Amino acid sequence: MSGADDRQLVLVVGVGRSGTSLLSGILGQLGLHIPQPEVNADSTNPRGFGEPRWVVDFHTRLLKERIVTVNDARPAAWADTGRSAESPAVARELNEWLSGQMDRHGAVVVKDPRTSWFLPLWMRCSRDLGVAPVFLTMLRHPAETLASAQKSYGTWQTPASRAAAWLNVSLETELATRG
Repeated sequence: MSGADDRQLVLVVGVGRSGTSLLSGILGQLGLHIPQPEVNADSTNPRGFGEPRWVVDFHTRLLKERIVTVNDARPAAWADTGRSAESPAVARELNEWLSGQMDRHGAVVVKDPRTSWFLPLWMRCSRDLGVAPVFLTMLRHPAETLASAQKSYGTWQTPASRAAAWLNVSLETELATRG
């Protein structure tokens, strides 16, 4: 069990395929807890993702309900996902999970490329728990990130749409985490 004094929430945010898994793994090696179980490693990320399965499933469900994709290029999609923070049921669900993790482990790192879409929700819940979140964002050359994304996610998205999505997620994440 951890005390309230050592509680810390680190959110690794930003575009998938930019190095966030590497950063999350390093933070885990340094002693921050990556909630278990984690998403299993696969051929696209053989060293692992450093992503809590619960968080990925939670975000995936919310994105599906709002008809937004993790690589959505539409600036208007932010309003759709931002409404999650206004839902008492959604906030309660995240609060319960997050408070359990922090009570047991103190310093927790959460990484999921979908987190950026729900930053107002994460900020609300961390504020409710009395913990100021720390945000870390990886920045990899856009051409490398986009090439990796095409290889990993497939060709369902055109190169122009994927580039617009990179820009959309990168800029909104930076704006939301200022200060």
